[in-house]
Amino acid sequence: MTPSQQAQVPESNPNSSFYNSRYLPSLGASDPHYPWIDRFGAYAMSRSTGWSGWAQDAASEESADSDALEQCRVRSGGVTDCEIIFTFQNQCGAVVRSERHTAYGRADELEGARDAATRRCEALGGVCEVFREGCSLPELRR
Repeated sequence: MTPSQQAQVPESNPNSSFYNSRYLPSLGASDPHYPWIDRFGAYAMSRSTGWSGWAQDAASEESADSDALEQCRVRSGGVTDCEIIFTFQNQCGAVVRSERHTAYGRADELEGARDAATRRCEALGGVCEVFREGCSLPELRR
């Protein structure tokens, strides 16, 4: 439908932009008046100690990074070499490790993130186990 045709559609018609923004939300469909709020996650690690930090459901990427870095520093006894290794936004993330390797995965669902990380870890060799996992999914602002 062209813009000029759209302008001629009565508001009560399901094909009108007014109907789609006014009536569909009351039926449980997406509403442009209520935007989605992004959520972030991060994984940090100290190269010298191997200790790590994890954050999920943070309101900003900076907040997720800061939380993961602080958790890493505390667990590592105050070392200063913690760095962000892996981030995810509006997704799930997983960290999978073997004795020698660490792999990361992200996906829309936790199982997908876990599977992606596990495949990467197994490709590097060794017996791999999930070390950390979680989701930072967007929330609907009301």
